[in-house]
Amino acid sequence: KKVIEIRSPKKGYVKKVKALAIGNAAMLLGAGRATKDDVIDLSVGVEVLAKVGDRLDAGDLLAIVHGNEKNLDEAVEMVKEAFEIVEEEISPNKLILDIVR
Repeated sequence: KKVIEIRSPKKGYVKKVKALAIGNAAMLLGAGRATKDDVIDLSVGVEVLAKVGDRLDAGDLLAIVHGNEKNLDEAVEMVKEAFEIVEEEISPNKLILDIVR
C-alpha cells in the first residue's frame, strides 16, 4: 500500500474543492463501485484536509491518497486538479444556510 501526500503548489486560499473529482479518484483506487460486481478495497481512499477558505502556504498538505498500484498515478492527478487555489482571500462556505421555522 502506498500513501501519497498532495501539497499546495503555491501560497493562497482554497477557492474550490471539486467533490466529484475526489469521489471519482477514490473510485479509481477501488474505494467505490463502477458496477454492481466491483469489489470495494477498504484499504484505499482519499483524505481531504484542506477546505474552502483555508489559507495555505506553498507545500501545505491538501489531501492524502491511500492506494495500491491500481490507477494510483491517475487518481493522484485527479486529486491535485480538484483543488482551486487563488491569491485573494475567500470566505468559507456557511455550514448552515438558513433556519426554517
